[in-house]
Amino acid sequence: MNTIFLKRAFVGLSFFVSIGMLHAQTMEEMKAWSVDEFARKMTDQMSTRASLSPGQVDQVHAVNLKFAGLVMPVVKGDGDHRSKLSAIKGFDNQRSEELEIFLGAEQMRQVRQVQNENRRKMKQRYYERHGSTPPK
Repeated sequence: MNTIFLKRAFVGLSFFVSIGMLHAQTMEEMKAWSVDEFARKMTDQMSTRASLSPGQVDQVHAVNLKFAGLVMPVVKGDGDHRSKLSAIKGFDNQRSEELEIFLGAEQMRQVRQVQNENRRKMKQRYYERHGSTPPK
């Protein structure tokens, strides 16, 4: 059997497991996470999805640690869900700018795809919990 196929299949399976784990979380569950735990989960997810080199993993983790330090007070703080998501989206855009410095174009495309999927799923869960439909 082709070893490249097996490697890709393993990476794909690992990605779906890690994505499922992160997407299963709600803001309430995230409140229990530490900054380090949140950064590690994001780094693990990105390492699987964007095929990072060992050096890039360390750089991505440093950016994710900074991002998690900004996000966790928002998640744990007061405020409505929409304002929290808006703040997190702003931090996420800032994180993307920092990641662009050392990730290749294809890796950034993959990272943006994950970010967009995460945003879409967070919005969907919000609307499902509140019995409403997303605006068109």
